[in-house]
Amino acid sequence: MNTSSSTDFTVSTLQSILDNLYQYGGPILIVLGTLGSIINVIVYIRKNPRENPCLIYFIARNLSNFFFIYLSLLYVTLVFGYNIFPSSSNLTYCHFSFYISLLCDTLSPFI
Repeated sequence: MNTSSSTDFTVSTLQSILDNLYQYGGPILIVLGTLGSIINVIVYIRKNPRENPCLIYFIARNLSNFFFIYLSLLYVTLVFGYNIFPSSSNLTYCHFSFYISLLCDTLSPFI
């Protein structure tokens, strides 16, 4: 049995699974995450619950998650699912996206 052809088949199968996962699963996660963040912020911004000081942290966490969705998950979905590289043509966007996604990723658990 030829292990090279078996390995090539396995790699191509896994690459196909990865492409399909990001093409179909990525937009679903983005839409659900956006809806969840927006609904949470709307609920927490109402005047009655805003009297509790802990809700400020929940609002900050939801905003951090919202930015993380659009700066990190959207980028990964575009690159792996659709072969679109937004940071290849704009170096400023690349730096900004990297630093803000890193900040949002580390900030969210600590809030």
